[in-house]
Amino acid sequence: MRILSKMLQGAAKAIVESKPVTEVVTKPNLKVGKLLSLPQAENTAEKLAEAGIRKYRVKPDITIPVNVQTQSLNRPAFEVTSDAIKTGDITHQAEIGNVALRLSESYEKALPSAKAQLDKVFSGFKMEVRSKGANSVYSKVCKWMKKLNQNVSTDKQASKYIQDAIGGRIQLPNLTKKDVAETIENFAFEGKALTKSEKSIIKKLFNNETLSPTEQVVADKYSHAIKCALAEKQSEPVVNKFLLSGMKDALNRKVTTIEKLEKSGMRKDLIEELKNNPNIEPLRLGDVNNYKGKDGIAYFSDNQIRQFERFQLATGEKFDIISCSENIDLAKYGLENLPKSAKDAIKSGGYTTGQINVVFKDGTYGEIQVRGTGPFGEWEHVKYDALQEKLTLTPASQEYVSALKGLAPEEAKQYDKYGSKVYDYYRDGELGVKTSQPKLPNGFNPKLSKDYMREIHEADVADQDAKMVNFVPHLEPLNIAYVG
Repeated sequence: MRILSKMLQGAAKAIVESKPVTEVVTKPNLKVGKLLSLPQAENTAEKLAEAGIRKYRVKPDITIPVNVQTQSLNRPAFEVTSDAIKTGDITHQAEIGNVALRLSESYEKALPSAKAQLDKVFSGFKMEVRSKGANSVYSKVCKWMKKLNQNVSTDKQASKYIQDAIGGRIQLPNLTKKDVAETIENFAFEGKALTKSEKSIIKKLFNNETLSPTEQVVADKYSHAIKCALAEKQSEPVVNKFLLSGMKDALNRKVTTIEKLEKSGMRKDLIEELKNNPNIEPLRLGDVNNYKGKDGIAYFSDNQIRQFERFQLATGEKFDIISCSENIDLAKYGLENLPKSAKDAIKSGGYTTGQINVVFKDGTYGEIQVRGTGPFGEWEHVKYDALQEKLTLTPASQEYVSALKGLAPEEAKQYDKYGSKVYDYYRDGELGVKTSQPKLPNGFNPKLSKDYMREIHEADVADQDAKMVNFVPHLEPLNIAYVG
């Protein structure tokens, strides 16, 4: 049982008997009075809720259920249960819709401060920052309630599911020919520098020149490790920013000391900068996710992951670090024998990104993505949306959806491998390495190609931009068949 205001209690009968609204309303916040500590039967609350349920159109093609009678409260009118969300109970869904609107509004208010903080931490980097919208908040809260079998009684409970209330994306610049040449020249394998002949072979490989069978053996031995060295070179400036800001924040919160940081094995050059640079902006660090395909090149190197682990050791604060070490021989051991954190880091479709969760000064959670210039991460989202039944375009998207869902299990695995190769192709380009574009496997519908995914993505962006020109979020009457 939960509490309701006297006004809600007294208005219950009138609202239950009222007719559904037929006009579009642009502001859902109907004032209903102060929430008082009067116990009420839950069924009374649900009758009241059902009478006030509407659709709130948050985007041209997306609505979420809300309850106009309880929207102005600062928490759900009754405990929303995971079982009710699983069964599609519209009264419970509407309370989560209200929560989503309140949380998204608070995130939007927190955005300027968060952006200012990130601008200080990552000055000089190309970066985008946005707050999470109501539709995304609604979907994520419902997803985690069902997955964890947890109920929600307060907005604060729901907010814990939204670790990316503020999302930032840092784009790393591509490496140059000079970067590649310097890395090859200074590279050492198992403590031994490459010979002049080996360096020449790697340069030919990275320039996409034909190799002899003998040369290919040499290339296979060194190429992956050299690409990992290139990746470390590319991401080191931004990783240093994360580590310095994280250490500064930990010192400010007194969860560590310079001595502890030194004893943990943190890099000496970072410790020296921490001591001598008074302008480091603090930023609290959380989970580190280092995703890649099975044979892909991650954005964070093994050395960089070790630094995050040592940072944990120095602070005593635990957060998840999801990464698969390059020292693991996947061909020998296979994914099934990996530890969970390493297994979770390998994405069958090749999804490649570095992600670090943070907490801003006001306590709002954020997620900062680190990526390069490769565009496939945007195009490949078409596949995710298709599987989640989120694509709205026709007929182009429907042809893709039809082809995707028509794949047999073994074909779906082959398609994942194709996607992984596409990610690797663009990742190579970011590292200054020339390779040939992967081809869609023989026999597959051409509509499943990366180029067609790009067309769908671009058409979707254009379609949404056109629809947003005069769009205003608004309430609409609830259709009886509406299921959220």
